[in-house]
Amino acid sequence: MVTGGIVTARDSKWLLSWTVNRQPHFKQQPKDQIVVWVYALFVDTPGDYVKKPMQECTGEAKAEAAYQLLGIERGVPEVFGSTYDIRRLLEATVCLRDKEEVELHVPEIIRKRLIGKLTDNEIGELLVEYGLIKDQTRYGEAGALAIPSNSAAG
Repeated sequence: MVTGGIVTARDSKWLLSWTVNRQPHFKQQPKDQIVVWVYALFVDTPGDYVKKPMQECTGEAKAEAAYQLLGIERGVPEVFGSTYDIRRLLEATVCLRDKEEVELHVPEIIRKRLIGKLTDNEIGELLVEYGLIKDQTRYGEAGALAIPSNSAAG
């Protein structure tokens, strides 16, 4: 079973999504197990069926919510609950970089496009909050962001 891409339940309060990629997903994966990646965009919002934020749920509770959302009427199998919080990953990145800002050596035109994509959105806010880039709103022109260009080629 393969979904062929990400499937999103748009009417889910969590904006729940899942994908089933080609199996086995891991080298040592038993033949009778399927790996399903389930995640959500709104992890701070109480869910439709499990009335608490996704980030407070166990893997089993998340699976139960997905089963109920899909109308599946059978027991939830054993779930391996792994969660990756982007804020924790950014903290780890900052530590690994010795609190240095990100340096991306690319031509000026690519640098400006990248900076434009980071302006006024949650990704850019998180990168600024964790000190990986400077606050572009305080530095005026997007080119002032601390992502240096690759010499004069641009």
